[in-house]
Amino acid sequence: MKVLTKDVTAGTPVKFEFDASGSRFLIKNFTRSPISCKILDAVICIPANTSQMVATRQVPQTLEDYTDTITVTAQEASKQGVEIQCMDY
Repeated sequence: MKVLTKDVTAGTPVKFEFDASGSRFLIKNFTRSPISCKILDAVICIPANTSQMVATRQVPQTLEDYTDTITVTAQEASKQGVEIQCMDY
């Protein structure tokens, strides 16, 4: 199981780097504000105190659909921060 949990600071991008590339991630936002997540060439917003499954692969699947890095930018500082689990690698 590949899980990364990090503190976040308001307005400061935080990189979550996995040791293997994946195509499905569970992103948990433990902050009280929305966060933005940059995955490949897309940016998604995850509301406060929620989680979201994100899939990057498309049919037909190619190596460009995989990533090992997700960059999170929070609107507030939080020691609980953000947790990302790579579900498919």
